[in-house]
Amino acid sequence: LIKRSLQFKLFNSSYRGLRFGFDGETGSAYRVFLGLTALASFVGFLWPYTHHQIKKYQHENSRYGQTKFSFSATPGQYYKIYLIAALLGLAALFLVGVFFGAALMQSMASADGLPRSGYAVVFPIIFLIVLFIVYQTMIGPFIQARLQNVVWNNTKLGEHAFVSDVSARKLFAITFTNFILIILTLGLYKPFATIRLLRYRLATMGFVPHGSLEDFLAGQSRQQSATGEETAEMFDVDISF
Repeated sequence: LIKRSLQFKLFNSSYRGLRFGFDGETGSAYRVFLGLTALASFVGFLWPYTHHQIKKYQHENSRYGQTKFSFSATPGQYYKIYLIAALLGLAALFLVGVFFGAALMQSMASADGLPRSGYAVVFPIIFLIVLFIVYQTMIGPFIQARLQNVVWNNTKLGEHAFVSDVSARKLFAITFTNFILIILTLGLYKPFATIRLLRYRLATMGFVPHGSLEDFLAGQSRQQSATGEETAEMFDVDISF
C-alpha cells in the first residue's frame, strides 16, 4: 500500500505539464517497511539506519519525467542526529527529574491536605506530561530541522541539486509559540499553526539548477511523449507518508 500510494501521489503531481513518477519495487518496500522496521522494533540501535533506508527507497525510486532523483546521505549522518537527540533527551530527563523530585519531596514534607500517597500518583503523571511537552517543543524541532537538511541537501534530480537551511532555533520558536497559542485558543489555532510551520519549512528549501532548466524541461517533455506512462499499476489509495 505504501509503494502504491507513492506511485499514486507522484503520478498525480506535475510541474510545467510534466509528471513525476515512482518506480520502486514491491519487494524492496517489504524489506524496508516490514523487515527493517520489525527488526528495529527489537533492536533500537537500527532505527537511524531504518530511517535512512526509508528515505533512500523513497527518493532514489522517484523521478521527474524520465530523470531519476538520487540520494547520497549516509547512515552515519542519521546516527549523528539521533545520537545528539538522545543526549538532549537524557539531559531533559535529568533536569526535569531533578526539578520534580525536589518539588515532590518538598510537597510531601509539607502536605496537610492531599495524602502523601496522592502525591506519589499525581507527580509522575505531571512529570510525564511536562517531559512530553519538552520533547515536542524543544527536541522535536531539532530532529526535524536536522533531518530535513540532511535529506534535501543530499538529494539531486539528475545534475540539479536541492538545498535546505532549516534553523533548529527558528523551528523551536515557531513550535513553542504554536503550542502556547493552541493551548490559549483551546485548539482553534491548530490549523494556523500547521500552515505556519509548513510555510517556514518550505521557505527554507530551494532548487539549484545545473545549466539551463528550459533545455532540461524540453528534453524531458520529448522523452515523456516518446515513452508514455504506465498507469495500469496505479492503486487509488492515498496514504500519508
